[in-house]
Amino acid sequence: MKDRKKLLIIVLAVALLAVLTIGITYAAFTFSKEGNNENKLTTGTVTMIYTEGTNKISITNAMPITDEEGIILTNEDQVFDFTVAITITGSQSISYEVTAEKDSSSSLANNDVKLYLERSIDGTTYDKVADPSNYVELTKDDDFGAKKGEMVLDTNIASVTSTYYYKLRMWVSKDYVVTEDSKSFTIKVNVYGKNSSSIKVDASKFTYTDSEGNEKSLDKALDELYEKMGQ
Repeated sequence: MKDRKKLLIIVLAVALLAVLTIGITYAAFTFSKEGNNENKLTTGTVTMIYTEGTNKISITNAMPITDEEGIILTNEDQVFDFTVAITITGSQSISYEVTAEKDSSSSLANNDVKLYLERSIDGTTYDKVADPSNYVELTKDDDFGAKKGEMVLDTNIASVTSTYYYKLRMWVSKDYVVTEDSKSFTIKVNVYGKNSSSIKVDASKFTYTDSEGNEKSLDKALDELYEKMGQ
């Protein structure tokens, strides 16, 4: 009887360990910045670190400016620097999404502000991710983990060890009508990552029927297509 109890306890312990392991594996591929200077997710093959700069980005009683002026802002309180560093071993890859999340205390309307994000692979030369845009809210939660109300700023995928440097600028739109009331707009940056491993398919194991009814392997059909394209 004691041996049966011991066996039952061992089985339950193994089952519980399996549940915990599954939970950890799932959580490792979901990541968002929660306010610390450095955040890290890791698995056996992928590590992603999001590090924010010491500066914050918030608009308070700022005057409207044009997009041309906004994209070259340099003051520390007008530019938010952060880095996404990814370490990959093996054949894994990771895709991630950068979002802005408006603080509930913000009193400026979404259309009153402009956001502009740049990305660099060397920390020196930056390229725009997209043209300046008003704050555009997600209408529902997305597949990366971003919540309704956040704004997607960038999506990217990495299959090799990489470091991406970002600069986010924010300003009051030139179309905003200034009033005597004090207005502000504050955001925080979130980064969500997920596994993006691909599945290799052997095209020779699939068949394709052409317009004349001839059955061919898919890789043969692709070879013929490439040959025609090269003519």
